[in-house]
Amino acid sequence: RAMTIAKRQADTGAGLALAIERARVALAHGDVVRADAHLGTASALAGRVVSGTLRADSACLEGEVLRIAGRSEAAERSLIKAIELAEEAGAAATAARAWRELGELHAGGARTADAVRALETARLRFVALGARARAAEAGRRADEVGVLTSSSPPSGAVAPPEARS
Repeated sequence: RAMTIAKRQADTGAGLALAIERARVALAHGDVVRADAHLGTASALAGRVVSGTLRADSACLEGEVLRIAGRSEAAERSLIKAIELAEEAGAAATAARAWRELGELHAGGARTADAVRALETARLRFVALGARARAAEAGRRADEVGVLTSSSPPSGAVAPPEARS
């Protein structure tokens, strides 16, 4: 019985990973509708998966799709959830991507200071991962968006761990 449960869980995790990758491919081709459909599958599977990393990855991608679709409030909820899940799971790369997406969301919503803080957090996370190109990209984007005007965490968002003491 335990082996059956473990196999079912592994199959669900593999299905979730596949749905996430299919959504990424669709998004890379500019097909937001197809990406959203794959995310529907991912969302259905995510609740049955133990892996916090996969659940965080799914929430991050969902936030990106929702941002592109113009559903800002839902996107912000998904990205905050992704950050929380990623940090709980120790999924540093997913947390960095979610911070970057949150920065893009805030930039599109004219929340300049929030955008810069989120993008700078993403940059620092990418630096810590050794992802120099992504760190440079996040830094350039933060510079494009504007100048940091406050040291408080983004409004309504999760503060980075170093700011949560």
